[in-house]
Amino acid sequence: MPASLALPTFANGGQVTAEGKSEPPAPLPATARYETVADVKGMAGLTAPEGATIAPMAGAAGDIAVVRLSGMKSNAPAFGKPGVYLTLPPAFEQAASGQAVRVTVMARRASDAPGKSFAVAYSTNEVGNSGWQRFDLGDQLASYSFIYKVPVMKAGYGDFIGILPEEGGAVEISGIGAEVFPAGTELPPSASLTGSTTGTATTAAP
Repeated sequence: MPASLALPTFANGGQVTAEGKSEPPAPLPATARYETVADVKGMAGLTAPEGATIAPMAGAAGDIAVVRLSGMKSNAPAFGKPGVYLTLPPAFEQAASGQAVRVTVMARRASDAPGKSFAVAYSTNEVGNSGWQRFDLGDQLASYSFIYKVPVMKAGYGDFIGILPEEGGAVEISGIGAEVFPAGTELPPSASLTGSTTGTATTAAP
């Protein structure tokens, strides 16, 4: 049976810093505006395939501060429902169709089962996926992002954000954000459709 757990929310429309505070998104060209379609709030929560684990870790106030993910194989596919995945709402899937999407995960290395890296993927479960975008992890929470041009949907079988801990290791996450660039947006020169805009991507999708 897959495990599932609601994930703590993440600053709506903002960028989360290494200190865990929210800041406005990085400025874009004057001709473009950034539109937040959805964040973690209201999403169905994380689901783990058989063999993987999702463990909530309470903070000082007793709330869930981070979620620890582990138990994945390094060869897990990036298509379908990839890794430990978050189901995006249908409204987000429709808004993202044919547009560029920025995915951001707030994460850190797990102290008890350290992994040097983790990977994130955006999957349409129908017309393509971003491939696993791999990031080097640090000991402190930091934001890791990439931009992916989502293919135009056909029947629409759901969009998912997957997280892949390093095999034999674990990653702790405190939030996931997903935002859509409006049609016609001129992306910043530093943005890559399959790379990193925040954090360090050590591999890229073809």
